[in-house]
Amino acid sequence: MVKAYWIVGLLILLFSNSFGQQTTDRNNQHIEVYPNHLLLSPYVETKSHLIQLDFTSAPANKKLNYLSNFILTSGIRFRYKWMNFQVGARLPLHRFNNQLGNTQNFAIGLSVVKRKFTLQTKYETFNGFYLQNTNEWIPGYRQGNERFYIRPDLKAQSLFTVYNYILNSRKFSNPAAVFQFERQKRAAFGIALGLSHLFNKMESDSSLVPANAQWHSDIGSSTYLVSNMLGLQIGFMATLPLFFKKRCFISTSLIPGYSIQTGSVTRGFINLLPSNFYKGLTNEFRFGFGYNAPKWFASVQMSSIGNLVQVRDSETYLVQNAYFRISTGYRFGK
Repeated sequence: MVKAYWIVGLLILLFSNSFGQQTTDRNNQHIEVYPNHLLLSPYVETKSHLIQLDFTSAPANKKLNYLSNFILTSGIRFRYKWMNFQVGARLPLHRFNNQLGNTQNFAIGLSVVKRKFTLQTKYETFNGFYLQNTNEWIPGYRQGNERFYIRPDLKAQSLFTVYNYILNSRKFSNPAAVFQFERQKRAAFGIALGLSHLFNKMESDSSLVPANAQWHSDIGSSTYLVSNMLGLQIGFMATLPLFFKKRCFISTSLIPGYSIQTGSVTRGFINLLPSNFYKGLTNEFRFGFGYNAPKWFASVQMSSIGNLVQVRDSETYLVQNAYFRISTGYRFGK
């Protein structure tokens, strides 16, 4: 399934090079375009993956918050002409907090960022979670044990693909707002119209509810859930240049959406997800600041991607990825 999506994604990225070609030799009073040569951008990033199940029916009336351990990764992004590619790995000197267990992570992404549109796809896996609200489910558990309730068997996969079309692209630089490929010389905003797809997979060897909890559900002895979300989005993007010849910047975007989702359950979750058709809300948020000069840039960026689905009555299922990145970049060329 995931391999098929990657093949389709690569075909879309290759095809996108034949349309929407953007002239990069025109500067205007709002945007400065840099030479279309190789750009290398090393980065350091922290990330987290949240799985939340909200039980509102008796006798639970509480949430299951499974969160990945603190992960510190380092990697590099490069851009050449239309293609942007990034790859990273966990820093070898980074040590996990033993109270939160051990989380393994793998991520890879491709993107096309033009003045009028963004096409991004990212595949990511997380293995190993801890129950953030352990005391709510197992009172007194941490009094004799400093560790949270840990689930090394819980695994999550996600494949996020989004296409955003930018209005007001003549004055607003989408490449500057997303990756600092260009520079916004004057404050401007853009309206983003989007189409997104989110594939989530979650599985574990036992029930998500702790066996020694005060309330134990009939979800089953194991958990397996696959969901596909297709959504429409509309949102706001803005960049504000500041100081030092307006090379400092603040950029932000908020692109919420409405989604339709289908789910597939092969074991467990039968009572929690009685049907395979759901409505949901998506969110894509980004905020960053930094310095962007002709030959190099430095930036700090916070971003998140999430999907909230109503699975039964007022009970919800939430998957949220959050990122915090510090990066710099150097442009090769005249």
